[in-house]
Amino acid sequence: MPDLARSNNAAVGVKADGLPRWGDVPSQQNNDIIEDSPSSKLKSSANASTMPPFCMNRSLNAKVALWKGAIWTLEVDAIVISTNESLTDDTDVSGGILKAAGNEIYTEIRSAGTCRTGDAVATRACQLLAKRLIHTVGPRYNDKYKNAAENALHSSYRNCLRVAKEERASTVAFPCIYRRKKNYPRDEATHVALRTIRRFLEHFGDSFDLIVLCVEDTGDLQLYQEWLPVYFPRSTDDEAAGKLALDALPHINLGDEFGEPVIEERKIRISSVPFVHDNNHADDYPHDEIALGRRTTTLCG
Repeated sequence: MPDLARSNNAAVGVKADGLPRWGDVPSQQNNDIIEDSPSSKLKSSANASTMPPFCMNRSLNAKVALWKGAIWTLEVDAIVISTNESLTDDTDVSGGILKAAGNEIYTEIRSAGTCRTGDAVATRACQLLAKRLIHTVGPRYNDKYKNAAENALHSSYRNCLRVAKEERASTVAFPCIYRRKKNYPRDEATHVALRTIRRFLEHFGDSFDLIVLCVEDTGDLQLYQEWLPVYFPRSTDDEAAGKLALDALPHINLGDEFGEPVIEERKIRISSVPFVHDNNHADDYPHDEIALGRRTTTLCG
């Protein structure tokens, strides 16, 4: 994969149709998780609960790409930017995106107004090679309110996809919405991102040609390489390995049919997280904790 570009020159573009699709990346067995033929072991059981929660879907696998590089250089319909409530965060990757978009982007930002944690809003992309810029505010992680943070991060990904669909953006590039300065655990956030994208594509896949998961560093790249086969399996062995891997992580919530965290004991969906509208603390959660229960699954046919 290309190294992260060090220039903000958006004129040097990377064509989305040239990125390798996840379905074309060879499937490799993870021998640390499973041995022999896990798919045959699962299929031999009459218990439906042994079936993998995420099934092989070649159509969806062809709509996903993993890429390490400067997201602002991508020629896509829409680029997602993780920002603050006033849409003005100019640090790290967000700063690179705004710089490449040019001064005109601040006129767009003023017209757009504000964005709450978990929400998303679209503007023109100005000098970027993308057509639209989708702004979202990811949560600040606090272990005391970790379930509320998970719900908010899910909402950020889901609302970005919703806005992209409304904007008729069929090719969309996502950075890691979970910014390092907000302290969300990288591995747990990877699960939220992948399951939300997977479930959304299951419902609205016809609206998208490509979702690019764009990472900045090797650490995030390795996490996506580890967990993409679980949420987007390319073979029956991937399916089986994914189930065994998730079974070993009972704290990972699989959510409902849209990937939203649920309280299974009462079979209800988690309500929207209340937000504080202060730019410095809008993504903190000084509210009662939301308890999560067991996990849901969708059986493969």
